[in-house]
Amino acid sequence: MRIRAITLFVDYGKYGLDLLSLARLFYNESLKSSLSRSIDIWTWRIALSPIRVDTLADVASSVEATPREINYIAIPLESLSMGDVDKIINILTNTSRVFLSIHGGEREYSIFIQVLMNLSLNPQLCTRIAFAIDKPVLTPYFPLASSPEGGFGVASALLYVNDLLNTQDLSRKISEVFLDAYSLVDEVSLKLNAECYGVDLSLSPWMEESVAVLIERIKGKPFNDVGTYKAIFNLNCLIKAVSSRSGCVGFNEVMLPYAEDSRLMSLGERGLINVYDLISLASVCVAGLDMVVVPYEGLEDMLWDAYAVLKSKNQP
Repeated sequence: MRIRAITLFVDYGKYGLDLLSLARLFYNESLKSSLSRSIDIWTWRIALSPIRVDTLADVASSVEATPREINYIAIPLESLSMGDVDKIINILTNTSRVFLSIHGGEREYSIFIQVLMNLSLNPQLCTRIAFAIDKPVLTPYFPLASSPEGGFGVASALLYVNDLLNTQDLSRKISEVFLDAYSLVDEVSLKLNAECYGVDLSLSPWMEESVAVLIERIKGKPFNDVGTYKAIFNLNCLIKAVSSRSGCVGFNEVMLPYAEDSRLMSLGERGLINVYDLISLASVCVAGLDMVVVPYEGLEDMLWDAYAVLKSKNQP
């Protein structure tokens, strides 16, 4: 198991003046805990509470000044209008570590779609903005990470696919992974005098550490063959059984980001999985339509289909 991301959640209005020193302390103390426990941390991140767009340029400039050891910073946005699209694009274009998110209903989603359409010539920037249906999400997963109002706490996301590939007892291994990760997050929180928000037990891939391969192993058939949805459902049930007890935050489900899972990309290259398969999979997992390059023509309708699936599921 590795810590995919350890994230410090900060209300910028309350702690913004101390952000540089807090970021430095957060990195140093979490690194010490990582080394003492022999648990690797892949990335260090900071997530702010939602801000208005008229303060975005100043806040983005401030967070870009944090130590380079902080890999990424999430800034959720609120109270948007269609006239804010250019401001959002400007920040994404002129920063390197800032991720943005928008939350709300269909009006806000229309703004989000317009941002994506305008970024179509630079699709890499699209990976740094996301939409949360209805409300912000307390999760260490970017770009959706958002601190509660007045919040100051720590949470982590994990990489543990290989742990599950190498065990016959999935439930027991998930529990062990959670306990190891939570103990580290709790220790770091105590050092910072911050709240321990906990662990997002979502099962996410990184290239050869493939969630799709794990699902194939569980069901004994190729991914996207019949039985795939039930295998994902069963795996989610095991994760939820652990996450529902205590100490978990965020999604706590299977994640299938296309561009981060080598098996999914291989299937896509051979025409064995397509965008609508991924949209459909969003009904049983967190990120069916995630990090997928699609043609400009029909993009808006496709995004609205994804919205309909996630809204029906009552998921961000």
